[in-house]
Amino acid sequence: MIFSQTQALFYDSFDLSIKSPGALLEEAVNKDRIDRSDVVFSVLRPSIYATGPPQHYKETSIRMSTLRRTPPTPSIQRLPSYLRVLRAAKARGELFASCTKIADELGQQSVQVRKDLAITGVMGRPKVGYQIDELIGAIESFLGWDQKTTAFLFGVGNLGTAILNYSGFAADGLEIVEVFDANPKLIGRVVNGRTIRDPKDAAALARAFRKEHGRNVDMGIVTVPGPAAQDVARILIEAEIHAIWNYAPATLELPADTLCENVKLSESFAVLTRRMKARDENARNSRCFR
Repeated sequence: MIFSQTQALFYDSFDLSIKSPGALLEEAVNKDRIDRSDVVFSVLRPSIYATGPPQHYKETSIRMSTLRRTPPTPSIQRLPSYLRVLRAAKARGELFASCTKIADELGQQSVQVRKDLAITGVMGRPKVGYQIDELIGAIESFLGWDQKTTAFLFGVGNLGTAILNYSGFAADGLEIVEVFDANPKLIGRVVNGRTIRDPKDAAALARAFRKEHGRNVDMGIVTVPGPAAQDVARILIEAEIHAIWNYAPATLELPADTLCENVKLSESFAVLTRRMKARDENARNSRCFR
């Protein structure tokens, strides 16, 4: 895609006279003025930046990957479901999968599936669909599931134990390397091959991991009661672990460089119970009009 000088000047809202080509294209993308499916853009840009209209232009190419916005969270959340369908199809010996087939298995619209898969960068073939191995690899790479993600887990109650015993996470690259609980009665016990440690030892164990493997533990999984969650967050920060998967019903105060994903079980439960109530109310109302 190439902007002529006239077209470039048309984007007067981007103030070409003082902005770099990267800034120009980024604003165009953010305002949906440019097709994000293009990989490389060429734009005529001023060679001299001044307060007046640019006098000289030369062509500049910029890769779209450097300008792409963060993909929508709902699209990211749907990718594991697509991955599950694709892995099952591969196990059946299938080589190709279409958006329509994936959508039918999940009860979704094929247009939505196509848009979601586009964020991985893989392209399907008309009348054939996606090569399953390629698409699986693209989704896993996009999600970071093509490499191991190491974690410390805090809270070995019912929820923490369930996570430890769930083998599905291992297929997605998650490896829980240490588990912790503040209950003295649990410290020293072994759960699914892992010895429960005292949370006070987390920083030292993180340093030992870093020394042995040459990198930090990737994330912390928090499954403690709400009132204890902030203390666990502090321990994780001290251990230089700056990504948290938080199952606790608590809002954590964290440094700006720490990522946190809150798993809101109560909110999901609320949606289901509200839908159940609405279904029952509709059923009663329909009987009243018979």
